[in-house]
Amino acid sequence: MSAPTLLGSQPMRVVSHIDDAIQHTTQMMFRPFNFSKWLLLGVTIFLASLGSGGAGFGYKGFSNFNNPNSPFKFSKIVQTYDNVNAWLSSHFLFLLLIALPVMLVLLAITFLLLWLRSRGEMMFIRAVSLNDERIGEN
Repeated sequence: MSAPTLLGSQPMRVVSHIDDAIQHTTQMMFRPFNFSKWLLLGVTIFLASLGSGGAGFGYKGFSNFNNPNSPFKFSKIVQTYDNVNAWLSSHFLFLLLIALPVMLVLLAITFLLLWLRSRGEMMFIRAVSLNDERIGEN
């Protein structure tokens, strides 16, 4: 069996590229070992992961909704919805004055986290590709 080729050209050398990547990683991280480089890379990884993922808490939904022994009763849910709807309707202006600034602050925090995450990703890519762990410098 012959080595796989790409459009009849030279044989593909996948393993040699993996060896190059392992050698680059070893050179970057351990020769010479520098603890501050590890900390700075940790900061860039932290920034690059801001806002991504999260922890689940095992929410199973309304799996017992149709169970007659369940504490969930449809009539109680409808009654609660009607009570909440009536309260919201009577306090709409108050809620608007509270909700609008809260939403603006949440939007500003979201944009800040998005900017920090993208900045962290670019710093991490630069650190890995150029073996340069400086933070905040272009």
